[in-house]
Amino acid sequence: MNGHEKIISMRQAGKAPKIVFLNDYPCNTDWFENGDHATVFISQLDDPKTLDLRFLVGLTVSATGSTVKRAQELFEASKQAGAKTVAATDFKPFAKNRFETTWCEVYRG
Repeated sequence: MNGHEKIISMRQAGKAPKIVFLNDYPCNTDWFENGDHATVFISQLDDPKTLDLRFLVGLTVSATGSTVKRAQELFEASKQAGAKTVAATDFKPFAKNRFETTWCEVYRG
């Protein structure tokens, strides 16, 4: 997992991002340097069930998995960590810069 360190620092300073993107595919995690949305890369080697996602407590999360199984695991892990709202989906590339999804779900705690 990469990109979460700055979120933890923000939380310790009493601040929080409006939304956190959990991506199960390689992505830029230098969001804090560019003023982008908070983005965390979850490696394929990371098991979502064992990740420490406490930094998500009370936050809105968008989770994208490379498979339905991974998306569902990120969804459940975010809920278990205490996220306020979680929207999750899978993605499958089918053309250049085009993706399709076969599963999505939204949780509001």
